[in-house]
Parts: sequence; C-alpha cells; structure tokens
Amino acid sequence: MCLTPEKCIGGQAWPNVIPSNNRHEIPLLLWCNSTLGLIMHWWKGTRQQAGRSVIAITAIPDLPVLDPRALTEGQLDHCLAIFDDLKGREFLPANEAYRDETRKYLDHELLFGITSVLQLDPGLEEGLDLLRKQWCNEPSVHGGKNTGVGP
Repeated sequence: MCLTPEKCIGGQAWPNVIPSNNRHEIPLLLWCNSTLGLIMHWWKGTRQQAGRSVIAITAIPDLPVLDPRALTEGQLDHCLAIFDDLKGREFLPANEAYRDETRKYLDHELLFGITSVLQLDPGLEEGLDLLRKQWCNEPSVHGGKNTGVGP
C-alpha cells in the first residue's frame, strides 16, 4: 500500500483504498507495509507468478488488517508520528524484509513495547524476526531471486 500526494486512479495491481475516515489511512498504510501486513497479503493472495502475490479487488474487504476504528485518538496520533518519521526512508522489496531495517523499525514502532501503537509484549519481537526470515526463504516469496536469507 502506498499513499500518493495527489488523487490517482488505481487498477488491478494497485487498487484504490479509501477509508470512510481520513484518519484511518495512515494506520492502514503502516499495517500493510509491516511484516505482518505483507504476510497477510501473501497468505490471502494468489501466486500465479513466482515472487508475486495478487489479491482480487473483490477480496480486499476480507484481507486481515489492523482495524483503525478500534484505535484511540492517541494511537492514531502515534501512527501519524511513525508515518512522518518513515516517509522519507527506503523500504526494500517484500522478499528482502528479513534484512530491511526500515521495515523492522516499523514493526517495532507499530507492535512492540509500551511506546508502540499496539503495545504487544516485546518478547514476541524475536518470534517475528524468525517468522520474517522463514517467510522470506519461502520460494513463492523470493521467486527464485538470489536474495534469500541463506542456510
């Protein structure tokens, strides 16, 4: 998911997502670019090409995402602060999430510890790191590219 500075027309690969509340755009954007968001997209999509997951536009409402309607105003503000901090940084392709320091930072700020948005137990962060590495080693994720985690 990306956020464009101007309105644009989406398509099959980049459908438009327009939440009913503008404050929900940023939390959705952060979630979809987090490791868990990438994995959910891959899990629910079809993989007709190696290294690419596609979701039909009609399936988007069933995509497991963070529910921004359940966030407090403080959590929504925190999401905006994370977005402002990350908007100039580079993200690596999904298949390289295991070594993407920007994505790891996003995961941490969104998920783990008392200063994060969701305040999950920091002890779970190591488990997400392992999941990230295993997911990136999945052939349908790396698509045969020589970017895998290795042995």
